[in-house]
Amino acid sequence: MPALASERHARERRINPDRIAAVGASSGGQLVALLGATNGAPEYEGNVGEQAGLSAVQAVVDIDGLADFTDPELVRQQEGPPECARPFPGRTVRHASECLAGCLGADPCRATQRAALLFINSTAPTPILPGRAAMCNRLRALGIDSEIVVIPDTPHPFWLAYPWFDRTVAEIDRFLRRHFAMPAAGD
Repeated sequence: MPALASERHARERRINPDRIAAVGASSGGQLVALLGATNGAPEYEGNVGEQAGLSAVQAVVDIDGLADFTDPELVRQQEGPPECARPFPGRTVRHASECLAGCLGADPCRATQRAALLFINSTAPTPILPGRAAMCNRLRALGIDSEIVVIPDTPHPFWLAYPWFDRTVAEIDRFLRRHFAMPAAGD
């Protein structure tokens, strides 16, 4: 039987398809959390390019990205008079309830997580971190590797600058090596 296109490409590129991780920060963090939450679910596969196999990942790292669109503080921020329109994926919404209805399909907390998950949090005073502890607790109850790391004294884009860049990379490396049962660097 011929190999699936995804298996063939993995072999060609010498990639182990059982050790794929995705990392994203800020809005990219929300997207990789959603990728992990919908991981392996055929209804979330696209219809562009080769369609053999699933686009599965085994681990995701969400760096200071949104995890729960339904948190009351986030909804409150979107509330305002009808003339106070807010942008949302290519269109304008007029009320938080309209935005919330559209967001639920892209909310990692509402999907069934299938990949290991590391949240790396800043200490910036922003409302983008709600839902993370609940999500990690839910994953652990399902036997899925999940963790939250807080890097102290950090602004929202901490991962881009020193002295926090090295710590961010080290936390990602540690988590992925642990999850994939790989020796520590230098071993």
